[in-house]
Amino acid sequence: MRMTAAVAVGVLILEALLAGAFLLGFYWLGGWRWGLLFSGALLLLLVLPWLGELKVVFDSAGPRGAAKIGWWGRVSFAQRQSATDLVVRILGIPIRRRIEHKQPPEKRAEQKAEKEEREVPPEFEPAAVKGVTEERAREAAESPTKPARQKVAIWQRIDSKTAEGLCRVIGSGLGASCELIWGAEEIRVSVQDPTKNAMADTAIEQVFGRRQVGPADVSVVTGERDRRVRAVYRIGLLRMVLAGAQVVIDGRVLQLARRMKQKRAQKPPVDEDQRIIDEIVKQEASRQEDEQ
Repeated sequence: MRMTAAVAVGVLILEALLAGAFLLGFYWLGGWRWGLLFSGALLLLLVLPWLGELKVVFDSAGPRGAAKIGWWGRVSFAQRQSATDLVVRILGIPIRRRIEHKQPPEKRAEQKAEKEEREVPPEFEPAAVKGVTEERAREAAESPTKPARQKVAIWQRIDSKTAEGLCRVIGSGLGASCELIWGAEEIRVSVQDPTKNAMADTAIEQVFGRRQVGPADVSVVTGERDRRVRAVYRIGLLRMVLAGAQVVIDGRVLQLARRMKQKRAQKPPVDEDQRIIDEIVKQEASRQEDEQ
């Protein structure tokens, strides 16, 4: 029902836009021909972005890959040793970006240690060093510490409505997955030397070999003992967008995300026993302060 209502609302909005374009051309320039020209131009602008197909190509050697979006967009990336080059083209206009790789924690720790060794330590007399240490300890003791905010555990965020939302999303996702697989134009996957062991890879190639089911074509081959995965995926752009819209509308993804955000912002339930213990400790501390 939600999908039907969404389609009906979309059709009404489209009809309203076309009628508005017709009236604009009819009253602005005068004549029904101009109205039809304006509405036809608007309809063409609405349809053109969804013409064509989505094509994704990936190669683990690099790794590198590219995605072609209809006739108007293209995204490609290539991972280098120190950075990843990303190129986005919209109507042929390139937008280039270079993403530097983050260093592993071990390497960052080594560089930090080397930097500290290179730095010359400041000269202090023993008495001055002791005074600085005492001053820092006193400031740390006097500074108020904020209690750590407890987060709501994942199992505490799940209630009947959340479970219902998850089931709807999973069901809609399975339906969309079937559409994306069986409605695709081409799904080609080639795996070379999956285990990088000559005997094991030869056995897998002889047992599995090449399998083709519908648009899916999967093959396992042996080469130079170098694992490599190549994949090509093609599907109509409009079909892919409609499958994603079905998940969002039927699965009620936005409502589920909003509810999970509200659950995350809620305070965790207070343990009654812990609350009583805290009150007893607080009363004992106040009584000792009054006696002093």
